[in-house]
Amino acid sequence: MSNFTLRGMFLPNAISLVFNSMTLPGEAQKIDRVCEFFAQAYAKSNNSAGAQDLIPFLKCSEPIYVISYSIIMLNTDYQVNKQNGMKSDEFIMNNMAVNDFGDFPKEFFANIYWHVVNSRVI
Repeated sequence: MSNFTLRGMFLPNAISLVFNSMTLPGEAQKIDRVCEFFAQAYAKSNNSAGAQDLIPFLKCSEPIYVISYSIIMLNTDYQVNKQNGMKSDEFIMNNMAVNDFGDFPKEFFANIYWHVVNSRVI
C-alpha cells in the first residue's frame, strides 16, 4: 500500500486506484483484510501535516475501513441490481454513525453514493 499516493484523494478514487491494481479475492474475509490495510494506509497518508485541511473528518482508520467496505458493497450491489439496488438515503443512513468523532456531513456520503453509482469503482 505504501506505493500509492493517497493524500487528499476522494475516498472512492483512492479505493479504485488501489483495488483495481490487484485481483481481488472472492472471499469476504480476504476482502475485509485488504480493506483494513487500505484504511490504515489512507489514514496514514491523510493524517500528515496539512492533510487534515483536505479531509478534516477522517481522523483514524476505523471509519475509513467501514466506509471502504460499504463502498465496495454498494459498488457490487449497484452493478448487479441497478433497478432495485441501495438508494442514496439508505447508504447515507447506514454510514452516518461510523465516526467516533461525530457524524460525517451528509453531503460526504451523498457525493460518495453518486460517484459509485455513476462510475464503476472496482
